[in-house]
Amino acid sequence: MQHTKTALVVCFALMLNLSAVYAQNSQRAQDEWWMGKTIRDISFEGLRHVRKADLDGVIEPYLNKPYSDDLFFELLGNLYELEFFEEIRPTTLPSIPSDLANSEVLVRFTVRERPVLTRIVFSGNAGLRRSELLDTISLKVNDVLNTLKIRLDEDALEQKYLEKGYTEAKIRSETQTNKDGSVTLTFVIDEGEKVIVEAVNFEGNNVFTTRKLRGVLSLKPKGIIKDGAFQEAKLIADRQTLVQFYRDKGYIDAELIDVVREVKHDTKGSRLTLTFRLREGAIYTFGGITLSGNSIFTTEELQKLVTSNEKDTVNARRLEMDLQRIADKYYDDGYIFNTISREEIKENGVLSYRLNIVERNRAHIESITVRGNKKTRPEVILREMPLEEGDVFSKVKVMEGTRNLYNLQYFSSVMPEPRQGSVESLMDLVINVEEQMTTEIQAGLQFSGTSDPKDWPVSLQFKWTDRNFLGYGNILGAEVNASNSVQNVSLQYTHRWLFGLPLSGGFDFTVQHQRRYAAMANNAPYFNGDEDYAFPDGFTSYDEYYNASKLPPDEYLMRYQQWSFTLGFSTGYRWLTFLGNLGLGGGIRGGFRINQYDTDLYRAFDPTLRKRANTPTPITSISASLSLDN
Repeated sequence: MQHTKTALVVCFALMLNLSAVYAQNSQRAQDEWWMGKTIRDISFEGLRHVRKADLDGVIEPYLNKPYSDDLFFELLGNLYELEFFEEIRPTTLPSIPSDLANSEVLVRFTVRERPVLTRIVFSGNAGLRRSELLDTISLKVNDVLNTLKIRLDEDALEQKYLEKGYTEAKIRSETQTNKDGSVTLTFVIDEGEKVIVEAVNFEGNNVFTTRKLRGVLSLKPKGIIKDGAFQEAKLIADRQTLVQFYRDKGYIDAELIDVVREVKHDTKGSRLTLTFRLREGAIYTFGGITLSGNSIFTTEELQKLVTSNEKDTVNARRLEMDLQRIADKYYDDGYIFNTISREEIKENGVLSYRLNIVERNRAHIESITVRGNKKTRPEVILREMPLEEGDVFSKVKVMEGTRNLYNLQYFSSVMPEPRQGSVESLMDLVINVEEQMTTEIQAGLQFSGTSDPKDWPVSLQFKWTDRNFLGYGNILGAEVNASNSVQNVSLQYTHRWLFGLPLSGGFDFTVQHQRRYAAMANNAPYFNGDEDYAFPDGFTSYDEYYNASKLPPDEYLMRYQQWSFTLGFSTGYRWLTFLGNLGLGGGIRGGFRINQYDTDLYRAFDPTLRKRANTPTPITSISASLSLDN
């Protein structure tokens, strides 16, 4: 009996515990109703100087995604990285408050902005004008204070001073909070001395004149047109340029021994004389390229890739391209694991090369992956690559795919990255992309003259286009144009790939309204308007009508409304040819037009306008296009 009581107590306690756990989990599920729900909208409260458009690029990738803690903290971190806000307080709201189970998530951020810049000051600038410095920096008055932009502007100012020859310029910034909470930003500038190239000389040049060599360099002495500003980066580039110039002229042993600097100081800064000391060496002619180890391609096939002619003066750059072309012949055909070693031979002024080729098996693609895409779906990227898993690797096709991806205008950067696969003959292809904005909004207000003094000389335009709608690679757009006399609204959609092929299909629908004027024929004699001698109201004879360029006075014109409704369908196909991408397209457009006016009040002079008054008139057009993109 005692055991029975104990068992009942234990069971009762267990039931209570399970009930508590269930109630706790149920309450937690209700408290965290937003987990896994779709994020329908992200809004902001407290924006004063930060524009919503500045935030769209950050929040757009998170819309229509399922809510999770990781996703939320990533979004919050990205907002803080903008450095627009001192504080961000998030709130999650249901789109349907009465039905949490079927509700979507509305995320609202209440923000406190960083202080606003009300003044930008430059201190210590004697060599450069304030206007020139303002054009250099990105921060402007009334911008939100952003420490990242301040650092970037400091670097931009230093670079500007370097371009002007101030090689020791130092820039730092200071901020001062004003009484109203705004900030004054001061760039403190230590310009240092300005260094001007006064002269450029050469030593050891026997083949080429000083004037010829000066023309090769980017650093120029001060003159009437040139400011002579010295830049260390240009000097580094000029050292390489000078040696390359000699090598391209056949002097492949040429070297730059030293660059001597002589500095003179005066009240205007430093005057610099540069002396380039050269060793030219002997001139070489080309002796040809010999090959060994090649069996996949014949020696004759590879020799055809060499454009340098034997016994001609060596052009180092051209010869390097010849050698690379031989390597690319293998690489483009999938033999990316080959080894090609070069042996340079110099004898009696003749330069030759011996290439030893170690051939290995072709590389096949084991996998293709995409990285960096947040909006664009992977399949949209992969379909532009003329390669699939299992194909032989081809450098040419990788470059073609890269070009196709750039042409989409979805990405600011496309970097294909080949990697070693699971075994020696396999490789992985990683396509790294960096997305850019594909949504464009244009709004405009235009003032222009008008032939009708009653018309307002103002027209409005609004255009919205998304070239990568919802990440599927399709185009959706809408456009509105409105003036006092003409208004039109159009909607277009283009599906870029149909049935898994580079076959596009699309439609556009346009509605247009115009207020128009036409000649009348209300008074006798009642001409039909197609007679040679006919004339409309406002004239007493055909000659008078003809002498007036067939334009009746305004008071004799009837006004009517013209409505047009058109629907167009278009399609196109792309072929990859040896000349480039060949595109063939076509379309058909149909619809109707209605000219509306009161026939009891007006009689149109134009017989067609009179006959089809207030009656739909069919409109049809056909178009075709042929394009080549190389």
